[in-house]
Amino acid sequence: MQNHILKFFLFFFLVFFSLESNAQMSHKDSLRIRCKNRVKVARSKENFLDKKAYAYTEPYYFKVYNTDPDYISFQLGKRKGSKVFLYIKLFSFNACIKKDDVVELTFVNEDKYELINKYQVNCEGYIVVELRGYDIKYIKKSLIKGFMIHTYQKDYEFRVDNKTAKQINEDIQCLRKY
Repeated sequence: MQNHILKFFLFFFLVFFSLESNAQMSHKDSLRIRCKNRVKVARSKENFLDKKAYAYTEPYYFKVYNTDPDYISFQLGKRKGSKVFLYIKLFSFNACIKKDDVVELTFVNEDKYELINKYQVNCEGYIVVELRGYDIKYIKKSLIKGFMIHTYQKDYEFRVDNKTAKQINEDIQCLRKY
């Protein structure tokens, strides 16, 4: 009798933990598949940055909230062994941006967070931001609701919907693994 009870508990124990590990594995696999579909890797040597391969996500395009004709391209990328970068191209005539100027993020919980431009002074509208560990932690806490870019001429405001904000957070997580 005790032998049957022991076998039953052993069987129950094995089944329970195999189901638990399969559930965890399927979550990891689904994240890996989503990352594989969203993050592209530049493999040809002509496209390498400083002789290193890099990964990037598809760009997001946002229309400027406070003007009609202007918009931006918002893209995440990463070189192997470095941090995640945010690349922004503002498509506006003569949009001069200075180095060390900020991109101000606004979150759903009304927090504001500033990211610093690392690209040199330019009037082509390029902004490059290196996302440090604490930047990523802060961004993961809440969804991005919008952001503002400051230029010499004026400030540009952009709105982000919840679906896109979730995708941006997921893209950052995928690139961190590269």
